[in-house]
Amino acid sequence: MITVVYHLMDYFLPDMPAFLFVVITTFVGLYGLFKGVEVISRLAILGVFAIIVLNVLLLLGSLEDFQTYQFYRY
Repeated sequence: MITVVYHLMDYFLPDMPAFLFVVITTFVGLYGLFKGVEVISRLAILGVFAIIVLNVLLLLGSLEDFQTYQFYRY
């Protein structure tokens, strides 16, 4: 959870305080508990997909900063 908060704060919403992320996540969790296990599992699948997409986008956005060297061995 805190990793997602740090990614969101660093890259997308740097002016938003961390406690708002925690409050929003708490409300989403309480909503899931109120609605049942099925809602929690759907939100978890959505969250995993969102984290994967976020990591891919961060990787693609930083590809130009990578320095690659090719070493030849004879």
